[in-house]
Amino acid sequence: MAHWHGWIGCATTADAILDRLMQRCRRFDLEGESRRKNEAQAHDRAAARPRKAPSQEDSMS
Repeated sequence: MAHWHGWIGCATTADAILDRLMQRCRRFDLEGESRRKNEAQAHDRAAARPRKAPSQEDSMS
């Protein structure tokens, strides 16, 4: 939200849009690492691990 003036190009228009969007909202900023990002990285690490080839003993049971 801090960059809206630059994105829209006109401070007055950006302020009007933000006023209407935020009229009945509460704004809060989240800090820290993203949970989705951490879960995606853990998934990627697990997928990158080499899988153990099945042995003949595994297939005979």
